[in-house]
Amino acid sequence: MSTAAPLVNQQTLSAGTGGAERQSPSGEMLVGTVHGKYYEQARVGRLFHCDFGVAATGIVINAMGTSAGVALFNPAGSGVNLSLISLRMSIVSGTIALGSIVHALNTNVTAAATTGTAGTVVAGLAGGGAAAQGKPFYTATLPANPTQARIAFYKNATATTSQTIAPIEDLVDGAIALAPGATWSLVAIGTDTSPLWKISLTWEEIPQ
Repeated sequence: MSTAAPLVNQQTLSAGTGGAERQSPSGEMLVGTVHGKYYEQARVGRLFHCDFGVAATGIVINAMGTSAGVALFNPAGSGVNLSLISLRMSIVSGTIALGSIVHALNTNVTAAATTGTAGTVVAGLAGGGAAAQGKPFYTATLPANPTQARIAFYKNATATTSQTIAPIEDLVDGAIALAPGATWSLVAIGTDTSPLWKISLTWEEIPQ
C-alpha cells in the first residue's frame, strides 16, 4: 500500500510508475474507471475488431457442419488466448425463421487449422500499429463439426423487406475464450430463407 499523501488533483504517470491515491476536496478517496471499459486493452494493442465480408454484401450463417459463415481461429503457438468481447449483427436481406443463432466451438487444439477467406482486422487503437494473432475468416472450413456452446440471439420470423431491423449485440465480455488451436464460429438453428447478415466481432488477445 502506498504511504504517499493523497492527492486532490489528477496525476500524469508513465507506464509502470506508481502514484498516490486520489482524494476529493471533501476528503473522500476517489475510485473510478476514468476511461472507457476497453480503452486500456486498445491502448496496449490487445483489442481487435473484424467486420466480416465486403461492404454492401452479407454473410450466410450456416447450419451445423464444417462450413461456417464466419469463424475466428487462434493459431497453434500464438502465445495468446482470444477472449471474445462483442458480437454485433444486422440483417441485410432474406427472411428468417423461428430459431436461434448459436456460438459454436472447435476445441480439439491438435486438429487441422481452420481455413477460409481472411477477414480484415482493425486494431482498437487506430494507428497504433498492433497486429492480431487471431485469424478471422468468412466462408470458413472447420476441421470438424463444432460443439454448440451458448445461444447468441433468438430469431423471430420476420420478412426483412417489410421493416427495418436495428443491429443486435451479444456482449460476450470474455465468457468465451479460445486457447491456441481452438476456433469460434456461428451456427444457425431454424430453416431460414436465404438471409444475409452483416457481422462484426471484437476480441481481446491475452498473453498466456
